[in-house]
Order: sequence, then structure tokens, then C-alpha cells
Amino acid sequence: MIQGGLAMAISKIVFRNILGNGSASWGASLGTVRLLNENNQAYQFGTLTNTSRTNSTFSNGTIVASDAYSSSTNYYVGYAFDNNITSTFINNVNTYYLSASKANPATITITFNTPINNITSITMNAKPRTDNGLDPAFYVDLYDESGKLFTTIYPDTYTLVQNLALTINTSPFAYKVKTLLSTMQIGDAIKCTYGALTANTVGCFSLLGDTNLSLISKNGTTTPSGAFYFVKVAKGLLVADRNIQTGVSWANLNTARYIEGTKFSSTLLSKADFNGSFLDSNGSSWTPTASAVISTSTVREGTGSLYTPAGHYTTLNKSSFATGTNDFTLEFWMYIPSTQSYCGVSSFTTSAGTAGILIQHDGVWIGYSGSSTAISSSSGYYVIGAWANYKLIRKNNVCYYFVDNVLKAQAAVTASINTTTFAINARYGSGSFSGSTAYYDNFSFYQGARLTDKDVTIRLITGGVAYNNASNSLSLTDENLGGYPPTNEWDTYIVNSTLNSTISAGSNSAWNYVNNGTYLPTWVGETPHLTLGASSNRVIRGVAKANGVSNQVTTTTTSGITGFRPVLEFTE
Repeated sequence: MIQGGLAMAISKIVFRNILGNGSASWGASLGTVRLLNENNQAYQFGTLTNTSRTNSTFSNGTIVASDAYSSSTNYYVGYAFDNNITSTFINNVNTYYLSASKANPATITITFNTPINNITSITMNAKPRTDNGLDPAFYVDLYDESGKLFTTIYPDTYTLVQNLALTINTSPFAYKVKTLLSTMQIGDAIKCTYGALTANTVGCFSLLGDTNLSLISKNGTTTPSGAFYFVKVAKGLLVADRNIQTGVSWANLNTARYIEGTKFSSTLLSKADFNGSFLDSNGSSWTPTASAVISTSTVREGTGSLYTPAGHYTTLNKSSFATGTNDFTLEFWMYIPSTQSYCGVSSFTTSAGTAGILIQHDGVWIGYSGSSTAISSSSGYYVIGAWANYKLIRKNNVCYYFVDNVLKAQAAVTASINTTTFAINARYGSGSFSGSTAYYDNFSFYQGARLTDKDVTIRLITGGVAYNNASNSLSLTDENLGGYPPTNEWDTYIVNSTLNSTISAGSNSAWNYVNNGTYLPTWVGETPHLTLGASSNRVIRGVAKANGVSNQVTTTTTSGITGFRPVLEFTE
């Protein structure tokens, strides 16, 4: 079962990574797929017309498979969705079937002419993995009424016993996703990206809002790379729907300033979209070489981009580019058609005593050509033949390098940025060692670490300092009433809130604090009351039960299942 929430109209559903694999005697099968509403009533497809093994039509749309069994009429794709067909033994006829001879995974796409509402779950029978069947990489994309992807659902668990339904659990917030904080109501969600490259090393957030990155495992991972949901629980307050990183100590979260809270706050210094002009957001003009021009043929966004033929570049000098040791965010889009050489953005020089920024095909550095700190010295972190987003965030003297919002590298940096000229498509800010042919769009440079258009603070959730009792007073024993004080965020929102009747109180589908009977504890910010634990200990919540409290965890503990569940605050 795929479980979701309400309200979002669905225009398209895509089942992806259905496995043939070319090895087993049987391939993948899907049958008895049902789209259910909150009353467990199935959407009625009506009469399905099977025009081929891979195509079927119904009164409100089409069902198309990218591939199917090569010949038999017993395995038309429409059979899997026909409300009049129930497949209990899914190697039988009247299922969708992808034979083992098919080496590549297949997709099935349902497109609705008129978007459908109030689909809260999807059930299906699926052939077991032990006999090939669905690959563990199987997932489902849902598209909103505008045709835009609004969520990707990954299974937590697979029911891999023949004749039983595949079970996929997902957050009910998936159907209420917004892309702007300003449009969110209580119970709405917004996606946020996060990456960490090394176990027990705190990573960085890179984008809040519109992202197609895959979701981080709900069960936690020590080296996450992807997205999760921040859920609005109160005015100006959002809570993550899962532990976004496990195996990270409270002490390291404290060093990264996430206990009391760290700000993502930015001031725009320069932005150029190259829509018919070389002017930036402040009216300053980039200075191009003769053949560096505005292109209208290859554009990432808007009506234009910067086109730099091989050997050409553009520069801009601004005193505000010297950000010192302050946080900054540098972001741009780049399209390299084929070969690369010195493509990228740079404020580097060859002069001792200077420190600039260099993002190029062969790495990322802070400093100058004679002495620099390598954020990345890999030549593999760029994209050929497609637009890609490149972003460097300096936060609390650590630089994080992202490509398409996936963290690729990070390193501690002490240098004070004092150069004032950026070049696009050259090795140095002066324009020397100019690059090969490339296109650029949406160059942006901010002072501060930027996450969204609002200033936000991210910190640990609060969970109390002791046990609570029936009088809402501090207790030295567990009375199964959660933490004290009872106004802590864990009990208020995770355990007891329905978020204005959008979820059930304590819903694990919403908050992902238990997986197959194993509870997934979360670090909270408090030190336990002195009568309960040493001052070197910290509190974790969700231990052995939803309202469970533990006071006996040291700050350096890196338990594989205890995790970081952030809270986001903003002024509203």
C-alpha cells in the first residue's frame, strides 16, 4: 500500500524500475492495482480498451508501459488496473508481465485527462523479489494538476511473499507539498535537501522548496544525500518528518551549531540572469569579450543565457565580492556542450596574499594559485551535454560543494576572501586561461548561507529534561506520559498533535519514528535534570515507544539508529 494524504489532484502516476533483469525464469508482474480514497473505495477506471500489450485506454485517460511481454495477449498492461479483474496468483494471466529476457527496467504511466482527487493510497500485487519481480529501486512518481512532479514515493518495505500485496508506506504530507514557506498552512510540507559525506560528520542543507531529489531513507542513514519533508506544525515552526542522519553524535551537532540553532540568512550581492542584458541585479554590467554574447537558443530559464565560445569570457568587479571570513553562497547554471577546459566561475588570482573562489571542471578551491584549500580536486563533478546547477556554500568556516543540490565535497576553510573580480568561463578573475565553449545562466552571489528567500534558523527539536507525571510535574520515573515539561516539541507535535486534523496523533506514517518494530530515537537539545543523568549526558526521544525518554546517552554516542531530526524556525 502506498499511503498518502488528501487535497492534491493527481494528473499522472508513474511506476518506475519494474525489473526484467534478463536472468530469472520469470520476470516482474503487477496485478490488482487499486487507487483508493480515504474510505478505501477504489477509483473506477471504467471499461478499459487494450490496444496493445503496452497500451490501454479508459474514459479518463491512458495507461502505457514502456515494455512488456513480447507476445502473449494474457499480459496486457490494462489488466493490472481493471477493477473487474482480481489477480490472486500473479504468475497467472490477467496481469502486467515483463519477461526475464527484458534486460532493462520498465515503467508504467497512467495519465488522467481530468486530474483525480482524494487518492490516499495505492495497493497492488507484485511478484516477489526472490523470483525476480520488482527491483528494490522500484518507486512511484506522482504529478499534480499542472503536470509537475510533486512527490516521489519509495517503499520502506516490500512484502516479498507470493500472493501478498506489495506494501509501500509514505508520509501523508506527500500530497500537501508546497514550494514556498509563505503559502504553507499547518499540516503542509515543503521539501528540503541535505547531504553528509562521512559518517558522524554533520553535513549541510542546500535548498528549501522545489527539488526532484530522491527522499532520504525514512529509517535513517549515516551518509544521507537527498531530500526530506519539513512539516508545518505551528506558526513559524516546521519539524522534519524523519531522522535525516543517523550515527551522528550530539557533540558534533553542537559543534555545527545545531543545538541552539544556526541561521541560514543571506543578502544578495549580485545576480545576473542574462535575459537580453549583461546587467546584474544592482545595475552593474558584466564586461564580455567580443564574442561572449547573450544567447536565446540555449537557455536554462527566462529568455536568455550567456554564451561564451572557446577563448571568451566575461568579468565583473564589485568590492562586495570580498566577503572576508563571512558565510557566502555562490550559485550558477552551466551547460558544457562537449569538451571542457577552464569552464566555470572564478575570482582566483596568481598573487600571494589574495584569496578567491574557483569552481571549474577539475575541482573547487579557496585561495590563490600558489596556495589554496581544495574543497574538491576531482574532475568528475561536472556535467557534459546538459544544464547543471553548481553551488558553493561557506557556513561556519566549512565549504560545501553541490552539483544539482547533491553534496559532492566539503572542507574546512580559514581563508579570508579578499578578491573583487569574478570571471565566467576563465581560470582566473582577470580572464586569463579562458575556457572552452559553454553557456551560463542565473549567476548569483550572496553574503551568508542561503537556503531560501527567507531567513531561517535550523536546530534540534526539544524533548524535555525528565519524565512527566499526571500533574504535569517533573518525575524521576517513567509514568508513560512523555517528557517534562510537557510543552516540549516532541510530545506536543510528534506524539499528541493532529495538525488541525490532517493526521492522526502519533502517526508513524507521518513521523517515521519506528521501522518494523524497531524504534528510531532522536537527539533533542536538552541536558537531563541532574537527578536523572550526568551533566555529560543528553536526552533522546522515541526510545522503545513514541513517547519514550532516555537520559543516559553521552554526547559522543554514535548509535547507528539515533538520529538528527531538525526543526526550522522563521518569522511569520
